[in-house]
Amino acid sequence: MAQRRCMLLHEGDDVAVLLEDGQPQDWIDAGGAKVVLTSAIPLFHKIALRRFGAGDIVHKVGEEIGVTTQPIAPGEHVHVHNIKSLRR
Repeated sequence: MAQRRCMLLHEGDDVAVLLEDGQPQDWIDAGGAKVVLTSAIPLFHKIALRRFGAGDIVHKVGEEIGVTTQPIAPGEHVHVHNIKSLRR
């Protein structure tokens, strides 16, 4: 289990972005939110910093970027498989 570098892009974001590939049981510290990765997550992908329910809004760079399509636990990969984009 190793600490992986990540970036919190805006205070209050629900997700952090990995700055290196992550493996299960690796952990991150994003602005004081310490979470353990639940799966392999690629470089530059998002990690949940909190628990989401289905239909919750996801915030990145201080903006609403998507709506969850299923529950997401802290440390899970956040991507097109579990959020729907709010881009129009």
